[in-house]
Amino acid sequence: MTTVLGRVSRSNWAQLYIGAVVAAGLGTAALSFVVIFPGTWMSQHPMWLLAAIGILAQFATQSLFGPSSISLSFPFAFLNLLWFGPGAAVLTNAGAVLLHGFYPVRRPWKKVAFNFASLALAVAAASAVYYAAGGSLPPEGVVRSILPALMAALAYFFVNTLTVSGAISATSGQPVLQVWASNHRWLSLYYAALGLGALLVATTFSDGSNLAFLVFVPALAVPWAFIRLCVVSAKELAQKRRHVEQLTLLQRVALRIDSAPTLETSLAEALAGAKELARPQVAVAFLSNGASSGIRAVCHTGSWDHTGKLSELCLSNIDLAALSSGARTVIKGAGGVGGVGLQAGGGNGVHPTAVYLPMLVGNRLLGAVGLYFKDKPSVPDEALKLLNTISDYAAAVADRHLRTLELESSRYRVFQTQETVRRQVSASLHGPIQTRLLVLWHRLGQLDSQLHSPDLRNKLGEFRGEIQGLQEFVRVLSAQLYPSIVKVGLVPALKSLANRFEGLLDIEMFLGDGSLELDGRLEGVGEDVILIAYRVVEEALANAAKHARASRVRIQVDLADSSLAVSVEDNGVGFDADRVVKGLGLCMMADYVGAAKGTLTVGSVLGLGTKVEVVLPLENRQHAAGEDFEQVPAVLVNAAR
Repeated sequence: MTTVLGRVSRSNWAQLYIGAVVAAGLGTAALSFVVIFPGTWMSQHPMWLLAAIGILAQFATQSLFGPSSISLSFPFAFLNLLWFGPGAAVLTNAGAVLLHGFYPVRRPWKKVAFNFASLALAVAAASAVYYAAGGSLPPEGVVRSILPALMAALAYFFVNTLTVSGAISATSGQPVLQVWASNHRWLSLYYAALGLGALLVATTFSDGSNLAFLVFVPALAVPWAFIRLCVVSAKELAQKRRHVEQLTLLQRVALRIDSAPTLETSLAEALAGAKELARPQVAVAFLSNGASSGIRAVCHTGSWDHTGKLSELCLSNIDLAALSSGARTVIKGAGGVGGVGLQAGGGNGVHPTAVYLPMLVGNRLLGAVGLYFKDKPSVPDEALKLLNTISDYAAAVADRHLRTLELESSRYRVFQTQETVRRQVSASLHGPIQTRLLVLWHRLGQLDSQLHSPDLRNKLGEFRGEIQGLQEFVRVLSAQLYPSIVKVGLVPALKSLANRFEGLLDIEMFLGDGSLELDGRLEGVGEDVILIAYRVVEEALANAAKHARASRVRIQVDLADSSLAVSVEDNGVGFDADRVVKGLGLCMMADYVGAAKGTLTVGSVLGLGTKVEVVLPLENRQHAAGEDFEQVPAVLVNAAR
């Protein structure tokens, strides 16, 4: 409610300001026409000639440089001011304003009236300053009149430009001085130079002869060339500034894309950069489905509340073929919009438009960036090139992420294969081999009753003892290959590890939530996560016993909402982490943790022991991309899947 009232208040203030300026300007113009030199200025032929030339100068300027270009009518109006008074200057400006109001496009009468009023006020201010500074009509000598003329020209400039800046400020809400500085500040030299040129002509031809304009027109060449140089330099500077801003934006977007931790976030950063550059309502990133045909929507930004027909905007196989064959842009429109360029749509209708940019890695189409506009946008070719650069860079980073994901997936498959083999070997050891050893032990026991020689019976007892030892060895080896106790829970599995190292290490175990609570919260978590935590603790305990010469070990287990943290800390001799090359044990731990997309940290200081920390994510592996698109038009997403 506050925003609406603020807008209404601003609109009322703008209308009030414009009305006040128009009223004051029209009143000032009337006084200039009626009060100043009544009945004399109408008969001055040079005045009319200068006014006509000023209007022609305005016409030439608008034809060559556009309707908003710098007007050449000012020097003629100022010369009429010096020769014939403010009424003549107002007359010259009136003709220029009428021309500007109807050519090359017709403007609202309120704007025409405001422009005329602002110029009338500028003429009145210039006239007042000129006479107050000691100027005369016509000027009496250059030296005597140069300061009044210069002050009058600047007064004309400041009143006119500040009046216009006030209207812009009242409409937009920007500070007046900020509007003035960004649009008019550099024009002061132009007005001062042309004002002095008009003074030179006025003092040379103090009688205001009809031939004066023949000298005055060439005299305009120098300030006109100067102002054109300023305009060109300003345009070039603005273009360079825009280019630098675009390069800065591109560098910032590229840095965000490159530093994004995941595929989805890197593509989201690319979409944010594209949206900042082109201002679409919705931006969507698509990726190829790999070996299968078609593509899938990965992520999006923005929302779409337009209810127009969108079926024509879908990314089709024809569009994919065009992007694959080298097309840098595919533009699709609903309601007859389309073509090779992107210029603002005309008319009163709304024409939804889609722009697709390829994500190419070499000659391989990795995906596409789709930009959706409610109406046909105005996107310069330079901006399209930058958008293509963003999509290309996003493709390179996405390809890197996809390769990393494939590597992690391969790592996980290796882990699963390795554990499957371990499980199978463990089952074989625990089943057939243990059974055969048990049968052999019983048969040797049966032979014991049939032997009468004490020596043979002693030998047979030794054999049976060795078989029992072999059975125990196979049992331990089977448990090490695959600890079936992990099926019971993490806490029992870790306690079994502590029992195995009993006598070698004094092990303390701390459970953040208690054993029952912890294993209860671990229900539903994949057995692989528990097994990986078990393997890391097992390897850390083995290193503490064999290499660290530790006597005491602390195991800490903490369970957060989305991760399981396990740490193993010993009081052993430690090692220099910068000088010790990774052994097989550390590499195995890193492989295990990497397979689960976890993090492994090993810290050690000589004489202060070693600490191994592992954090394993508990959430399901990342959901299939492109499933959460409540605000994206379903027709755009579904057609792309």
